[in-house]
Amino acid sequence: GSGNSNIGDNVINVDLFDYENVPVVADVRELPFKNGSLDSIFNIVVLEHVREPDRVVRECYRVLKDGGIIFSVIPFMQPFHAAPYDYQRYSRPGIEFLHKEFELIKSGTYGGPVSGFLWVFQEFVALLLSFGIEPLRDLLYLIVMILTWPIKFLDYFFCRLPTSENIASSFFYYGRKMPIDSQNSMSTR
Repeated sequence: GSGNSNIGDNVINVDLFDYENVPVVADVRELPFKNGSLDSIFNIVVLEHVREPDRVVRECYRVLKDGGIIFSVIPFMQPFHAAPYDYQRYSRPGIEFLHKEFELIKSGTYGGPVSGFLWVFQEFVALLLSFGIEPLRDLLYLIVMILTWPIKFLDYFFCRLPTSENIASSFFYYGRKMPIDSQNSMSTR
């Protein structure tokens, strides 16, 4: 789900759509890479758009080298946003469970509660004032978004509060594929 981004020469973009900067067009539930062939996977706001996120995470595990890194971000408190579909949300324990085959390095809030609130607020104001006229709604949403975006910086302070995860916009998971011998030695303890 990379879209048309061009991050660098050592990054392989994968997307369902044939954008200019996407050399690999594929369904991420069946990645066209050999077992253990990738060093890392960055999967940012993709998992909510696939029907079987657990299958995608298993595919990521399959194609990562032992010791390979995965970084995933998935929404928690965000409005519906189809691209082309939108299926689910995850809490921090949920995203950790989804990546249960990996060794957790770190997980936490990616988008804070203010960002989530603003998104809902922006959508609500545009809905309320557009009277169901879609082009007017889109214009109002853009205007409200531009006017309110600086408020997102309050997340810097709110994310430090212990209960901010209850209404966080999104969470991240940073983990490592454990080498097979490490997994076996851990299971025999």
